[in-house]
Amino acid sequence: MRILILSFLMMMAGMTYAQKTPLLDRDLFFGNPEITGGQLSPDGKWISFMKAHKGIMNVWVKNLMKLSTKQNH
Repeated sequence: MRILILSFLMMMAGMTYAQKTPLLDRDLFFGNPEITGGQLSPDGKWISFMKAHKGIMNVWVKNLMKLSTKQNH
């Protein structure tokens, strides 16, 4: 019986210090991603991805060696 009471008291003590986890923003969680569809080239020098430009999704290609980005239409 002592073990039962002790375990109950320990459980209640842990609950008093528990903090509520903040909710995730629905728009952030379910919204459209800024960058999507990333793919690495077979030689590992280029990466392509989809990203919006002026509200329209475009294919972007980035040279990983030069770290420059160019937009392909």
